[in-house]
Amino acid sequence: MVRGGTEEDDPWRVGHPIIFPTILRVGNQGSFGFQWRVPVDDTHTLHLMYTAYRPGIPVPPQETVPLYEIPLYQEDGKFMIEVSIVQDMFAWVSQSPIAERDLEHLGQSDVGLIMYRELLREQVERVERGEEPMEVYRDPARNVCIDLPQEHVTMHYSPDVSRQQGEAAA
Repeated sequence: MVRGGTEEDDPWRVGHPIIFPTILRVGNQGSFGFQWRVPVDDTHTLHLMYTAYRPGIPVPPQETVPLYEIPLYQEDGKFMIEVSIVQDMFAWVSQSPIAERDLEHLGQSDVGLIMYRELLREQVERVERGEEPMEVYRDPARNVCIDLPQEHVTMHYSPDVSRQQGEAAA
């Protein structure tokens, strides 16, 4: 928690919603985006980030979407922990290729992680029984865009998906 903040503040009350099972909605004032974490095999995960910045000034159209690979290491081989997402990446890779979950000592602050893992198990069991996992919509009339709340960011989607617009909340 940021000094002076309370659990009534947006980061605690609203937070970063998860689009089950592998997408995280992220952003702050001036930007919004998504992070996809897709398992590739038993020891590798593809992590993609999409971020749109809204600088508050007119910006010319882009011919292509810029692509940037975030470096994990500095030239001296140390982790580049000055970059906040690299701090997350450091936590992921430092656990070894396959984290030994049976050696974890989860605490009271890990209740969200525990709940998420239980939800994943429940959904896998549903699929194993031949049932649909949560939030699968086969009826086109029910398959509509969902507004995702997130701290400091309000999103408004038009029926034309190519015309999405975001605005920083006051």
